Amino acid sequence: MAKVTNLTLRHQLIYQVYLRNYSPEASFKALEADLDRLKDLGVDLILLSSIFPSQQETEGEGEHLFVQTFDEIGSEYGSMADFEDLVQAVRDKGMKLLITMEIVALAMDAPLVQERPDFFLQGLGGSFYSRLPQGEPVYDLNFSNPKMWDALIERMKYWAHYVDGFYIPHAQLIRTEFFSSARAEVGDVHPYFYWLGGQMTGSELLDLRLQNIDFGTEGEMYSNFDVLDIRPHAGLLERYYDGLMDLANVAFLLNMRTFVTAATSVLNRGLELGAGQRFASKVKNAEELENWTAFSFFRKGIAQLVMGQEYGTTEPIPLHEATPISWDKPHDMTAMVRQLMQLKKREVFKSGYCFHQAVSEDWLLVSYHYYNQHVFGLFKLRENANEAIEVELGIPEGKYANLLGDGHYEAREGRIHVTEGPIIISYDGDIRVPR
Repeated sequence: MAKVTNLTLRHQLIYQVYLRNYSPEASFKALEADLDRLKDLGVDLILLSSIFPSQQETEGEGEHLFVQTFDEIGSEYGSMADFEDLVQAVRDKGMKLLITMEIVALAMDAPLVQERPDFFLQGLGGSFYSRLPQGEPVYDLNFSNPKMWDALIERMKYWAHYVDGFYIPHAQLIRTEFFSSARAEVGDVHPYFYWLGGQMTGSELLDLRLQNIDFGTEGEMYSNFDVLDIRPHAGLLERYYDGLMDLANVAFLLNMRTFVTAATSVLNRGLELGAGQRFASKVKNAEELENWTAFSFFRKGIAQLVMGQEYGTTEPIPLHEATPISWDKPHDMTAMVRQLMQLKKREVFKSGYCFHQAVSEDWLLVSYHYYNQHVFGLFKLRENANEAIEVELGIPEGKYANLLGDGHYEAREGRIHVTEGPIIISYDGDIRVPR
């Protein structure tokens, strides 16, 4: 929601790639060979999880998310010339390339730990430490040190010559003043640069609060980031799915969040915002997977897929090993993703008023309204035995096509009869807008 955020981001799809696990070659060249498939899928932004030399002291083959230095790319992924070729190939296909910058901390074996210990946070006894959860093998950088600050911004400016945006995990642990300066200086190098902020989970934020550790609020982060993820709020829908909260209360809270969030914000609606369990392994069957996936794309904000998610992959990404994921297709959703991305390009999804309604215990109606344009999405988020319902849409009588399939629905007295989702229908004309 930064002052210069381009709201057309709400029309777009991020595709996140963990390069070391993407293919047997684990290289820039291997990803370049797959760009046509990603473009056909509807991808707008490709996000590389890490391209830098990484920590080497964990079990397995090293944790590639814990960076040793931002001075160069990891040689295992290819040469700098290979990276430049990838950047150009992505742009030639009308997409943009973003990279992850985990700047809150560096790996314990980073050269700077010995060379510039003043660049890191230190406790009363002079020992380095990290505020990250679960005892991660990193040391936090000291954002109160202006020399560290300047050195880091110089590295960010260097990479901004090549890529079109940064994703900053754990951004709440970094002073907002740093991002104000970094954004301004990077903007001099690349005026149309995207800043994506990664938030921490609700439980992680609670732990920080209990330890009296300061962190930036979502409201503070909006001023410097174009996109924020919804990780602190993911538990809301999980509580519904686990039977701990009814859907009517979820819909109420989703609407309240819409009303109290700035109208110019862009939220990342991805289902797999962390590197843990794949979403397909959390639901009971393919029907639920399709409904949840369609719902995530339909929500107001930017859509995201993590590599393999389009195929219903259930196996977690082996981050501690240089092992490729399986590209089997337990449930291929690529056709649906393409349809959803075509729909998401409509103006109503960027500028329309969005409202959520629970129309049964497990059916959620999400509607968009922009002048006389109206789009309705119906999503069956939990499977019950052949639950058929009547849904009030307030549209004129007639037949309406399901924009995600070949079926049609007959509206009578403003209502349609539904049994299986996901369903998306549209109507152009005057109707009463829900509230």
